[in-house]
Amino acid sequence: MSTALQLMLKIIRVLLGALFVVSGVSKLFVLPEVTETIREVIDLPHYFRFTLAVCLCAIEIALGGMLIFRRHVEIAAISVLLMTLALTLVQISVILQPAEVECHCFGGLIRETIGWQTLARNTVIMILAWVVTLRQGNIGKI
Repeated sequence: MSTALQLMLKIIRVLLGALFVVSGVSKLFVLPEVTETIREVIDLPHYFRFTLAVCLCAIEIALGGMLIFRRHVEIAAISVLLMTLALTLVQISVILQPAEVECHCFGGLIRETIGWQTLARNTVIMILAWVVTLRQGNIGKI
């Protein structure tokens, strides 16, 4: 594999990791709003919603760190792919409802409602995670 391709794959891995760390950390600053978004999507008791919001932040930070610091990259990339797929399915169910739900995908950094733009962004994230997963098996530690 060429050096340029290896460099590109390293950049993708690190950027994907950084994206997840930033997303997880930024959600921590607006936990009440993230909890409210969860309430609008899934009707759970408050303590479950809050726990889910905190766990979501922790998982995003952990997966991002794993990608950045090359720890179990294949597991992290597959987890990012599956997590993003699950969130995309939830977003599709929200889009099909008439109500508008604020996203909070990146905490307070980006203010938007769940819509086609969030699905497009998730598609790009899933493609990047898929590329990292596929290439991980072929070139070792990227």
